[in-house]
Amino acid sequence: MTRHMFAGTLTPEGFVSFYEEILPIRETKNTIIIKGPSGSGKSTYLKKLAADFENEGFMVEHLHCSNDANSLDGVCIPQLRICVFDGTAPHEVDPTVPIVEQIFNTGKFVDVDKVLLNRDELISLVAEKRALSQRAGNYLKAAYNVYRNNTQIYEGLMNKAALSKLSMKLVAGLPANSFDGIGNNRRFFATALTPDGLINFTNSFLSKSFSSRVYMLKARDGMGADLILSDIQTSANKRGFDTESFFCPIKPSKIEHLTIPELRLCYTTSNRYHTLRGPVYSEINLKKFCAPMNTYKGEIKFNDRLFKKLAGKTMSTMQASRSVHERIEQIYIHAMNFKKLDKAYQQLTLSLKKAVRGN
Repeated sequence: MTRHMFAGTLTPEGFVSFYEEILPIRETKNTIIIKGPSGSGKSTYLKKLAADFENEGFMVEHLHCSNDANSLDGVCIPQLRICVFDGTAPHEVDPTVPIVEQIFNTGKFVDVDKVLLNRDELISLVAEKRALSQRAGNYLKAAYNVYRNNTQIYEGLMNKAALSKLSMKLVAGLPANSFDGIGNNRRFFATALTPDGLINFTNSFLSKSFSSRVYMLKARDGMGADLILSDIQTSANKRGFDTESFFCPIKPSKIEHLTIPELRLCYTTSNRYHTLRGPVYSEINLKKFCAPMNTYKGEIKFNDRLFKKLAGKTMSTMQASRSVHERIEQIYIHAMNFKKLDKAYQQLTLSLKKAVRGN
């Protein structure tokens, strides 16, 4: 079984990363942080590692790269308490507890002299990529401001008392837990703006393999779905249940989806950007709590068009940035000793499996 998600993505607040909390440190058996240049085979290795453990019957979480959703930045096997991920920028991570968290450095397999032959080009490409990334971020900030205009309109039209009553009803439906303590909340993104468009992995964790009951909240931004999900998450954690919150790439403090794995329970927000394909236990339309919006229809449509245009410009600028990144990769690829690196990757896999067998 596999699940797919992002542990970090570009947002209006810059690159937001949850890589440091993929597994709670007290629950981790082996965390490997891979450091090294672009083009050193990190994603290729992570795909092989994921396939290896999947073939042995373990559920593997695929942590995709938001700059290239076909690439992986991390792999997590919660059942074995193993996590291996790319800890280089923009999701730079260093060990907080050495030995428990270890660094695997691919830079040891780089022929420095070959890289230095392209030093000036490399410096120029890095500067160009940085400038493009900054522009992409600026476009996304502008898109957020437009998005916020519509959010404010919907917030002003909602029946707050009715939303609060619904939230309390859903929270009251949670069972008590015999576990004495506070549950953990893992954070991810199910959706990301990428150079290839808006990529959404929501359905990978809403399948029957992971969720037997799915509550679908149909709502536009500002209609209170995130507030309801936040109430449920807080209450579930207080009752001792672990949760997984999936946040919005446009507003990274806003929960879009929530799972309670132990209960095989999921709450998802459905809108024009992500909707569920599959069975729904209960559908809740929050639009019924919204007052008529006739006065604002023209403004809402204008904001929707402008947001779409700015989001599109964000992603096309990200595409240009990725093209520069690929040229940087080529410089390092030609300087890598892949024969030695592949052997080191194989040894890393063997050490992880040995640790599992010794558990």
